[in-house]
Formats: sequence, structure tokens, C-alpha cells
Amino acid sequence: RQSAIGPTDPQFGGVAAGGVIEEFNRAVRETTDNPGSTAMWAQIIGKYPPTYLGDCQKAVEASQKMVAEWLRTNMLSTCADGESKSRSIAEWLGTHANSAMHNRHITADVAEKRGLVIRRLEEDSELQDIVLTIHHAYMATFERSGAKKMIENSNGKSWIRIVS
Repeated sequence: RQSAIGPTDPQFGGVAAGGVIEEFNRAVRETTDNPGSTAMWAQIIGKYPPTYLGDCQKAVEASQKMVAEWLRTNMLSTCADGESKSRSIAEWLGTHANSAMHNRHITADVAEKRGLVIRRLEEDSELQDIVLTIHHAYMATFERSGAKKMIENSNGKSWIRIVS
């Protein structure tokens, strides 16, 4: 019951690309409705480096396109409406307003209602034991070392970010 996924949320230097887009759209709305707020928003938006907003938009679009493709060719490959369902789920997972933050959990029930095919760990004790063993090994590593992020694959390759 504790199983969850997170949103697809491209980041630039720890800042959510979707959040930047939302903030910019808010600035446009607020300066249109209240021109007196223009100076305040100019200070905020003026700190964006050149091409930043466009890069954020491209990152969100690329992320959603990638997730839609993965869903279409894997989880939803046998669904009659897999193409449209994949796009809909990818858009939902990749819309910043739906999650509000990078580490927000999406429960299995919510994910299932959105069309994702869920295999619950609680229904497969062998799978649950494998997943929890891996999870606990990572948590112990994070707790006892300077590792803050780890990526490993089935080919024995790994990338570990150490923060001192």
C-alpha cells in the first residue's frame, strides 16, 4: 500500500521546468490584469538566462513525448486506444500543476484511475521482497554515506553523486 510513483518533472539546476513555465504564465496574467506589478515581475523574470524559458518548455515537451512513447510501446502496447491513452497519461504525469512539487507521491490507486497498469507489490510476495530489499539497501547507503543520488543498470554500470 505504500507503493507510489512520482511525476515526470524535468529539472534545471534543481528548478522544475514546469514551475518556471507556470511562473512566467502567471507573470503575463498578472501584468496584464495589473500593470503596476510589471516592475516586480521584471525583477523576477529578468533573472532568467537567455533561452531559459524556451529550454524549460522544450524539456517538458520532450519528457512528455518520451513517456508517451515508453507507455505506448510497453505498458499500453496491447491496448486498442494505447496511442491516445499514452499521450493523456504522459501529459498528466508531466503537468507541473498536477503535482506541484518534484517529490510528490502519486498513489497506486490514483495512477490506476489515470490508466496506468499497476502490479501491486502486496499481491506478489516474491516481487515485494526483491523490491524492498533493493529499497532498503539504497536507503542504508544514503544514510551511511555521502551518496545523494544513484543510478545503476543491469550491465553493472553506475553513477553516484556524492555530497560532502
